[in-house]
Amino acid sequence: MKKILIASLLMLCVYNYTTAQSTSGQVTYNKISQSAVVNELPFEPNITENAIVGKMKSLGYSPKSSKGFILFKGVKMPELGPDTYDLYFKIDRKSKKEKDRSIVSLLLSKGYDNFTTEASDPALFANAKTFVNSLVEVTAAADLEQQIADQEEMVKKAEKKYNNSVDDGNNLEKKKRQIEQDIQENIKDQATKKGESESQLQILQTLKAKRKS
Repeated sequence: MKKILIASLLMLCVYNYTTAQSTSGQVTYNKISQSAVVNELPFEPNITENAIVGKMKSLGYSPKSSKGFILFKGVKMPELGPDTYDLYFKIDRKSKKEKDRSIVSLLLSKGYDNFTTEASDPALFANAKTFVNSLVEVTAAADLEQQIADQEEMVKKAEKKYNNSVDDGNNLEKKKRQIEQDIQENIKDQATKKGESESQLQILQTLKAKRKS
């Protein structure tokens, strides 16, 4: 049931985000402007980055850091082309006001920072745009899983507070029963002490009656 719900929500998310289409752009790498595939995704940068890294790891490629970019070396993917490529990803927050949107930039190299351009390899760039578009679904899935994990944590916290409240109620009930028992014992003690007081008063009155007029 949970898997069906997740799948339904994911389909809804992907449907809402399919308008995000990759475009050609320029991104600076090592102080030099390079041709890049660029896309804007409606997710926080950390969610987007984790999703992309997770996707590439699932394909057998480990990330490296390279001058502010996430680098995957020696990538061979038929959907990109017949060659082996180095993929340089950069994920930035769109703006200070739009913290929940990220800009994904992808540079493609055939090795040794030999970056390709759309003019030099239009087929590769077209394939790269399709590939980056597909990351919307991957990121939507990661975002949904994160929301579910966050909500599960909220449920755990709410259940803990409820259980604590139940424990407090049980403790109060115990205190209530103890207080009621103490009240009954006090009533009995009052009766006993009242009898003792009346008895002592009777003795006093008897003694006073023996006074000589």
